[in-house]
Amino acid sequence: MKRSTAVAAWLMILLATAGGCSIKRSTVYQAADAASRTGSTDDGEARLERDDEALPPPPPPAQHGVGLLAGAADWGNAENLSPEPTDFVTEQSGPFKTDGYGFEIFYHRRRGRAAGAALFIGADFAGYSHDNERSYVGYDAVTGEPSRITLAANWGYITGSARLVWLERHRPEVYAGLGLGPYMLRIKEEVEDFGVADRYESDTTIGVFLCAGLRFPFKSERFALLLDGKIHAVSFDGLGGAFAGQEAKGPIYTLSFGGDWRW
Repeated sequence: MKRSTAVAAWLMILLATAGGCSIKRSTVYQAADAASRTGSTDDGEARLERDDEALPPPPPPAQHGVGLLAGAADWGNAENLSPEPTDFVTEQSGPFKTDGYGFEIFYHRRRGRAAGAALFIGADFAGYSHDNERSYVGYDAVTGEPSRITLAANWGYITGSARLVWLERHRPEVYAGLGLGPYMLRIKEEVEDFGVADRYESDTTIGVFLCAGLRFPFKSERFALLLDGKIHAVSFDGLGGAFAGQEAKGPIYTLSFGGDWRW
């Protein structure tokens, strides 16, 4: 009984040893086969390192940005501006339209990061126009000939601004920002067969805007389409002339579309 037990034990040891050897041989064969296909393990690792070195490094982030946009404005309080009958016949004059149109230009420069986003500092410039709801007939001071005249309330701003851009180099990027600086309102008139004349009724004040938008960069990431929305807090109350004592406050809402270039 003891002999049979010893024989069984020896058989188990031999089987285990044979299995281990077969596993080792299989591993060696597999390694040799892999080496034959790739040249050698060391050569494969070296080749991978060379491939990594061959890949171009990602371009550095752009430092400057310039944008040009066309926009529409909604200014509910523009209806508060209506020329007095001292200069116009009441039936021929009226308030200004709440909807307007214009353009925006900006320049920004990267200044690091803040709140987990890229920080850009720069300046914004914009001009918008709101036509009067009605036109009137005036008379040439020299010839006495009648001319149809249309008024327009032109407003704009030159502000310093800051913008935070999240998801940079993604499609789309998300940004938000603010601007602070002088806002100007100027009344102009377009005279039939003559052109645009300045009535010298204007007002300048300090205003602020908050903005948010989306940026859709192209593959080059140097050019992108922009969809931008702003809300402006401003108050004009010193026009004088035919608008003496009148005031037109914000908010003014603008929605603009265009593109920007970064380098």
